[in-house]
Amino acid sequence: MTNSAQFYLHGLPGSEAELDFALPGWKQNCDLKALDRLTLDDEHEFAIETMAAQIANFESVHLIAFSLGAMSALKLAARMPDTVTKLDLIAPAAPLELGDYLNDMAGKPIFEAARDGGRLRILSFVQGVIAKTAPSILIRAMFANAVPADKALLDDDCMRIMLRDGLRHCLFKHQAAYKSELRSYVSPWLRILDNINCPVSIWHGQADNWTPAESSKALCKRLGAKASLTEFENLSHYSTLKAVLPNIVR
Repeated sequence: MTNSAQFYLHGLPGSEAELDFALPGWKQNCDLKALDRLTLDDEHEFAIETMAAQIANFESVHLIAFSLGAMSALKLAARMPDTVTKLDLIAPAAPLELGDYLNDMAGKPIFEAARDGGRLRILSFVQGVIAKTAPSILIRAMFANAVPADKALLDDDCMRIMLRDGLRHCLFKHQAAYKSELRSYVSPWLRILDNINCPVSIWHGQADNWTPAESSKALCKRLGAKASLTEFENLSHYSTLKAVLPNIVR
């Protein structure tokens, strides 16, 4: 059994390209592995089982998760308390049961559709066609109400490449897995927080309108003494990822 490892779990929509954006040269310079749950199984819970098997060969695992990747990281930590020894959650999408935060989330229409299988099928089909043929249309829609800290990043070629790759990865290549994870997210999963034993560092931009900063405060409070929260006054979603990731990856 090998000693330790760091794994990264991307957002949703998202992909490994988030690392190329926030941590250029990571494959050559960092002891970090991307853990892509969407390629493992179309059903989210089976993907969690496969990821658990992948990290079981390590004595100590540090999970770094962005946005909706936080749910998978927390599930793995709860399932494998002796293996997952540290969590870093960047702009996490916390359980919706923690409070009335859905109205403040940019993904509200998607999450509402995830509660209705028919609506999600139609919406994801349309989005998948656009993601394949004209991803810039989806990107403009995603950032229509973005705050300056995130809009400014659209001038970065790596940011645009990351967004296009993430959209195609989730909405075109692995749409079934994407939909399954969305359904899992809007279902109750707050109870797994009771089984988190490792230290949890939460990083959140106060200007984030994708995942509200107030939800991270509630998550930190719910996790108790094992958790800490660091906030950034002028940062939003992707700008927090870019600011934080280089400082927590070894």
